Amino acid sequence: MTDLLEKEVIKNYLERIAAENEKVVGEIDAAWTEISERLDMVSGDELRAVIDSFGKLYMQITEKYQDTTKAIRCAIAMELLGKFLQDRHVEVRESAVKALRRINKIRALEYLIYQLQNASEDYRVDALFTMEAIADERAAHALMEVLTDENGDLSYFSASVLMKIETEAVIDELIQLLENGNKDARWIAAHTLGGMKSKKTVEPLAKALKDKYKVVREEAAFSLAAKNDSRGIESVEKLTKSKDDEVRSRALETLDNIEKMKQ
Repeated sequence: MTDLLEKEVIKNYLERIAAENEKVVGEIDAAWTEISERLDMVSGDELRAVIDSFGKLYMQITEKYQDTTKAIRCAIAMELLGKFLQDRHVEVRESAVKALRRINKIRALEYLIYQLQNASEDYRVDALFTMEAIADERAAHALMEVLTDENGDLSYFSASVLMKIETEAVIDELIQLLENGNKDARWIAAHTLGGMKSKKTVEPLAKALKDKYKVVREEAAFSLAAKNDSRGIESVEKLTKSKDDEVRSRALETLDNIEKMKQ
């Protein structure tokens, strides 16, 4: 386990709030000791089961102490689960985020944004996958920063999350990026706008059909066609004759999908 998950870190936090409710803190600390000893010995489904067992123990303990305020109980659980979010095991991180979402969505989002901005690339991708499930507009700024990242996976996955958020502010920022960004930024903006339902995205994409960059024109065409816009469909039909095998294949697939939607 990482240093942040070691028992001393947990104990330091628990000691700070022990004065408020010594009994409940002591029992949760004991439960943590029992669970933490098993963490390094398991993986996969077994690891998820261990995390779940801690959650059940936590609930049993807090139910015994109804006089303990909800704020204190949530603080204890979130501090512990927050440590799981920084564990090297993806199973631990996934389980921790699910638990945090049940307790406090905002705190879970804060941890994910921190990971997105500061963690290694693997952890940043994991954070994006989890953000897609939460899809909260408070993450929009951090996601827009990652949208133009040099790492293609980060850029693509952040686009997927932004498609689900789809606020007016996000759409406006993407339109600005489509009109004024560099080639790669315009491409990812066209791709992201294509996955949004707002009618506000249509005309900027139509304008991008005349972009100076070929890849941007192509992506705008695919995005418009996905919205069943005749200008996009016409452009995609032309792309079926492209010399690029990938573009040609995607064009044919897009047109086939459009026909299926009509049936």
